[in-house]
Amino acid sequence: MSISNLSYHSYFSIITTADSSNLSTGGTSDQDNVFLASNYSSFSANTASSPDIEFDSTTGRITAKATGTYLLVFVPTITVAGGVGVVARINKNGSNVFTSTNPVAFTNTDPISITCQAILDLTAGDYLEFTISADSTTAIVAQNGTSFTMLKANGDYASIVQTADGTEGVANALEVIGDQDLAGSGNITTNLNNITYASGTGLLTPANTRPFLLLATLMATSNTNSQETFVGVYANGSLIDGASALIHKDDDPNEESYGLLKTLTGGETVSGRYQAGSGAKITTKKGSSFTAFDISNNGAAGTPSAFISLAVAADSDAQTTGEKNCFDEDLWSSYSTTVHSTGTGITYTSGDGTFVVTSSGKYFVLWNLILGDATNSSNRNVLIKKGSTTVFNAPAMVFTSYDPLEKTICAIFDADAGDSFTFKIQGVRGKIAEGTGVTMFKVDDLNDLHVQSVPTEPLIADDYTINSFSTNALSPQYDRAGSEQVPFILGVPGPLSLRKRNSAPIVTVGKTNKT
Repeated sequence: MSISNLSYHSYFSIITTADSSNLSTGGTSDQDNVFLASNYSSFSANTASSPDIEFDSTTGRITAKATGTYLLVFVPTITVAGGVGVVARINKNGSNVFTSTNPVAFTNTDPISITCQAILDLTAGDYLEFTISADSTTAIVAQNGTSFTMLKANGDYASIVQTADGTEGVANALEVIGDQDLAGSGNITTNLNNITYASGTGLLTPANTRPFLLLATLMATSNTNSQETFVGVYANGSLIDGASALIHKDDDPNEESYGLLKTLTGGETVSGRYQAGSGAKITTKKGSSFTAFDISNNGAAGTPSAFISLAVAADSDAQTTGEKNCFDEDLWSSYSTTVHSTGTGITYTSGDGTFVVTSSGKYFVLWNLILGDATNSSNRNVLIKKGSTTVFNAPAMVFTSYDPLEKTICAIFDADAGDSFTFKIQGVRGKIAEGTGVTMFKVDDLNDLHVQSVPTEPLIADDYTINSFSTNALSPQYDRAGSEQVPFILGVPGPLSLRKRNSAPIVTVGKTNKT
């Protein structure tokens, strides 16, 4: 069995734990790889990976060893030395396959983050690189918490990506990401499997009932500086959930995202939509995208053994300094949640804001954090803790004139049975806003995969005994990555025989070969 024939959710995640050196000095040719070790004085990162995806810090490349279709979510966190537009890119084999718009960062409003997401076809051996660049000579820095996550598709999926700037929409209108009338003719690329896309409306229609990870990203400018823009996920035209952040005309383009896990019925439409406040008009920019990704195992043979998706249904009370758990009901006078997928294998307790996993494994986490009503313009720290250990840490700025702010965190974490996860902010100095949500599901329920084992016996012993069929060597041959299993018939010592009769192949020229 070739590794290209494996059918399961391959996965990969990387989170940097150090700041880079000063990077791009401006222009497309000055793209800098945020996972290249030489771009750091001391590179460090946490990774989680299935055996068929490799990361090399000396090149900054992530290489797929299995041909397939992959969900990619790249979220750089960026600071600058002055007001400058920054661009994030995903490159495949050295060529751009995703380019964001250029959100503006100022020294008093950074760091900013940019959620870049798409579904991409990869052939075994293809490599990915992730870069940032500035549109001036101002130096930029990739800060700790810069991340990339990928999952191999194993079922139905759809990806809509806007590749150029669109046109201004109607004031206060509810509009759809991927509507070609606003994005511009020819400006939408898609990657679809068992889901249809209607370019005139931007709507997706799944053919089958499946549990879908749904993620909407809006990159846009606004004609006002005070009206918040709502981004949400809709099924059959009705809101599932969403949240609002400010796109400020004096500080745009801006980016905001929203995601959740929801089972959709085959035939119902799904979409990512946005709506600005009174009198405000939104212009979508390149990098706006919407994804529907089936997380069922092995072509809908089963859902993951563990999953949950929910969001808070109201703003918290005003918070000050200290470390606050954003799903702890004690921060609300009146607390409630909107449940998108009821917890299975993950227990959420609102009394202490913990998410406890029943089984050990690797867990995909999508956290959309919205902070508003800021009383102070200063950095906050965004943390994910496993027990008392911090497994994710990134800075976030909430500036009083530019809030609410939405920040997307997406990564994969290892957990033991009984481990608890908490989602925290240091120094809220404001409110945790309605719509703040989290989605978790187990990604290493690997169907049709024999996890690579470590041989306990060499294929060739010290006395030159060939152990081709040894129990302690056979399994490592079977699942060895990137090579075919040697046919058993060729492992027989001496001439081939059947009931003591020689059955060696007879090979002749120009005739049918036989034994």
